[in-house]
Amino acid sequence: MVAYRDPGAPVRLEDVGFRCVALWVAFTLELSEPSWLRRRPRSSVSLCWARSLRKSMFRMIGTVIGAIAIVVLAALFRQDRVSFLVGLAFWCAASASSRRVLTNFAAYAAALAGYTAAIIAIDVLGPVEARTASSSSSPSIVR
Repeated sequence: MVAYRDPGAPVRLEDVGFRCVALWVAFTLELSEPSWLRRRPRSSVSLCWARSLRKSMFRMIGTVIGAIAIVVLAALFRQDRVSFLVGLAFWCAASASSRRVLTNFAAYAAALAGYTAAIIAIDVLGPVEARTASSSSSPSIVR
């Protein structure tokens, strides 16, 4: 009798392990949104370890570049939210267009730099609440 062995089982087990470690780190660091970390490890799990490590390196590079970009934008447009949003839009557009020029994991890092900046910008902008109907119908940013 031949026993069936599922070739994907070690990968799924590894995926669960990475998710548990990511959530443990998120709760240890008391991050406000640990659900973001829960989704990340799945994309880095690969049957080819060298490819996975290379992708992780480009993920780190893209995240750092995106974080640096949003810090620079926040420093340049400290009091002007419209200019900040326009700068963020240009940064995301530049990231998306550079993604079309680059290949493989470098393109992934370029896209990651854009949406990392957008995710961090959510915290920089602060909560948004709607004004009353008498003042305006557009939302305002409360600081």
